[in-house]
Amino acid sequence: MKKNICIYALVLIILTLLLSRFCVSRVTYQAQDETYLTPAQEAYLGTLRFCESRGYENDRIIDSNKKFSYKPYMFQMDTFLEQGKLYGVLDKNLTDKQAEKSRIIYDRKIQEKIAYFMLLDGKQSNWLNCYRTKLNREPFPKN
Repeated sequence: MKKNICIYALVLIILTLLLSRFCVSRVTYQAQDETYLTPAQEAYLGTLRFCESRGYENDRIIDSNKKFSYKPYMFQMDTFLEQGKLYGVLDKNLTDKQAEKSRIIYDRKIQEKIAYFMLLDGKQSNWLNCYRTKLNREPFPKN
């Protein structure tokens, strides 16, 4: 009888954990390794990413100011490092040479985290052309 109660309790705990995982609505917050986005934020970032790089990743172009811009969010190295360190996404000691050699600057998830925090802070002007055209000057959804 005691063994059956333990089994039932264990099954109940597992079911509770599984149900809570699938029934909780998604909210925006910064966790240790992952940023959870609302559907509106995902759509906004997806539109921005496609506008900037047409879906291509792991590439770079020479921008009008003669500096490289790295896809998919077209970050220039200075902005990537400065903003990434500011928001705690990148190590404070990361250099431009390390970011290029390790290819961390091409990492879509890292670029997306940095873009997310910048947009939450109202820094849409870093993507001015896409902000004006494809995003219709709409602010980034806060939730």
